[in-house]
Parts: sequence; C-alpha cells; structure tokens
Amino acid sequence: LAKALGDSGRKRSIATRAATILDTLTGDQIRAPQPVEAAMASHTTAMVAIATELTRQIDRLEGELDELLDQHPHAAIIRSIPGLGTKLAG
Repeated sequence: LAKALGDSGRKRSIATRAATILDTLTGDQIRAPQPVEAAMASHTTAMVAIATELTRQIDRLEGELDELLDQHPHAAIIRSIPGLGTKLAG
C-alpha cells in the first residue's frame, strides 16, 4: 500500500497514510439498523429469484427458437452465417 502511494506521487506521510487506509479498510464498518439489514436481505433474495427466473425463461425461449428455426427451409444456410445465432436468426 505504501509503495502504491509512493508510485502515485505521494511524497509526505506515506507510512502514516498507508496505516490509516489499512485501518479503515480492515476495521469494523458502520452497520445499518437490524430492520434495514433485514429488508435489504429480503430485497436481495427477491432480486436473485427474479434473475434466476428470467434466466430460466430465456433458456426456454432459446429452445423454442431453436425448434422453430429448425423448421425453416433455409435453416442450414441461416445457421452457417458467422455471428448470426439462433436469437438473431429467429
């Protein structure tokens, strides 16, 4: 940390500043009140569930697009175009 401060151009109080930064980064952090932390945890859990479901739905739709593209008379030609995947071709 002290080397990084020196490399960045700091000339004075490098050791003191490095110790202050290290203490700040490794010390106890300010915590939110318990009800706020609980609400944030609940929100995060919900967001993860939403992202997981969206990923599942995207996978399902990609599968449907693959099946539909396979029915197209020019599917082999369309699939042979570089960079043109199932989603763009669909």
